[in-house]
Amino acid sequence: MTFPEILLTRELRPLGMRRQLQTWHANGVVEQLLPGAYVRTTELRSLGPDDRYRLLVIATALLFPSDQFSHDSAATLWRLPSIGPWPAAVHALAPRSGGGRSTARIVRHGIGLDPSATTLERVNVTSLVRTLADVATGPRFGRAVAMLDDGLRPPIEGDFRLGLTTPTKDAVLEVLRSLGSVPGYARGNLAIDFADGRSQSAGESLSRVQMHALRLPAPDLQVSFYDDAGFIGDVDFYWPELGLIGEFDGHSKYGDARRFARHLSSQQVLIAEKEREDRLRAVSGGFVRWNWRTAVNRRALGQLLAARGLRPIRIAR
Repeated sequence: MTFPEILLTRELRPLGMRRQLQTWHANGVVEQLLPGAYVRTTELRSLGPDDRYRLLVIATALLFPSDQFSHDSAATLWRLPSIGPWPAAVHALAPRSGGGRSTARIVRHGIGLDPSATTLERVNVTSLVRTLADVATGPRFGRAVAMLDDGLRPPIEGDFRLGLTTPTKDAVLEVLRSLGSVPGYARGNLAIDFADGRSQSAGESLSRVQMHALRLPAPDLQVSFYDDAGFIGDVDFYWPELGLIGEFDGHSKYGDARRFARHLSSQQVLIAEKEREDRLRAVSGGFVRWNWRTAVNRRALGQLLAARGLRPIRIAR
């Protein structure tokens, strides 16, 4: 997409437009992203949360071009998904020796720069593998796993990262270990170990995390099913001991921005999915669907799966 134009005070001042900018701001024509950077109000309001945070990172980079942006700020430019809101501040790395000074707008992490940093949207950001190592250490396990799953998943046609080398879990672990005892190191190891690039969406990732917290048997992912007519499709989750298929329904399957079947209309996708489900039900021992509302509610997901025969694994004492 084409991002809104960012209006910088330092560029408008030599043109004699500083007072005009102040008038626009007072009249609501522009909004301030951060001191020294503005955007037209109508354009800003047309953006969703992901693009708003991405725009904030880009604006900050225009004002601080020597910074190397990291963590969530690199994640948004790598198009990693965020379960929950993006932070209000922008994140950047700083050398271990200098440490870096944080402000209300920029959180600087004095854990060392990434020698493999790259440029995205004119922003100097950490490499994808370093970004994954950094976000793995975040305080929210489910959010970290969703980003890791996405970064470890091989891209398909039309994806932002198509053509780039997909990181492996071993590579992400190696980068994390090279950082030493950084805050959240133990959490990062757990998240990377749990991550699985076969998860096709953040909703599937969160569902797996909830199942893990409920101590339910781990499902197989992306299992292929066939019938007499041939290949039916790959399912999100499968528990072979019960013959149970699980499917997460999210916007990535049915919305205008869906990842698959882009050549079909939304109505055609729904009809095809209904036919697919009927065929899957005919060759399996059970079938269960859930959506975001259930995925974010651990108890609700547990009750839904318990009704299909899934019970917590007993821990031997």
